[in-house]
Amino acid sequence: MITCANITMQFDSKPLFENISVKFGEGRRYGLIGANGCGKSTFMKILNGSLKPTSGNISIDRN
Repeated sequence: MITCANITMQFDSKPLFENISVKFGEGRRYGLIGANGCGKSTFMKILNGSLKPTSGNISIDRN
């Protein structure tokens, strides 16, 4: 399971998204949709570890 708690991302003190909290269960499929420029790719980069969020925590439970 991947747990995101209060993920916030800012660029030049301008928030892209704030306080995103979500849990992704093992063996499940998820989709991420939204308007252009809303932060979908940025959020995926945060999830895969290639970008660090401004604040918040991500934990991965590897049973």
